[in-house]
Amino acid sequence: MKKILIVLSLIMSMVMFASCGADTAAEKHDFRNVDFGMSTIELFEIEGEPDDDLIGDDLSIYYYRDREAFGVKNALIEYHIDKNGIGWVYANFQNEYADDKSYITEYNTIKKNLIAVWGEPDSITENENEFNFRCTWENKSLSLNRNSEDKAFLSVVACSSTYLDLSLERIQEKQKERQNLETAE
Repeated sequence: MKKILIVLSLIMSMVMFASCGADTAAEKHDFRNVDFGMSTIELFEIEGEPDDDLIGDDLSIYYYRDREAFGVKNALIEYHIDKNGIGWVYANFQNEYADDKSYITEYNTIKKNLIAVWGEPDSITENENEFNFRCTWENKSLSLNRNSEDKAFLSVVACSSTYLDLSLERIQEKQKERQNLETAE
């Protein structure tokens, strides 16, 4: 009887320790510590007051400068919020280097950290000769390339499917308006 009580108490102790560890697992988010659909108030509670903003009737954009994102410092982060909450998030990394290798190192740091959060990418394109690097997930991407002025451009974008659908609707509405104007003339 004594042995049964000891075994049961050991099992109960192990269950208690195992359940404590389950609560410490990292919480998954859509982008850093925010999720699609969060309100402006929720964003401000997490990120603090923005460094700048652009407020419109249908869309508000909040800018956060010099932030760390996915293991790399000096990011400009934009949060786009419409009637459905946060729908689009963009991080542009502002660091400038004289050599391509430093940019590629940052790209690989971000990629490693994104894989830890978002899982393996759906596709990866990495061409060092053309300086074209891209990882994509369902509605998220990481890219490193050069713009038309030959400046390195490293960014992460995440977009909710609701935001994509609404953006498409807005574009279609604008096209119809243009067609109606052209027909009226």
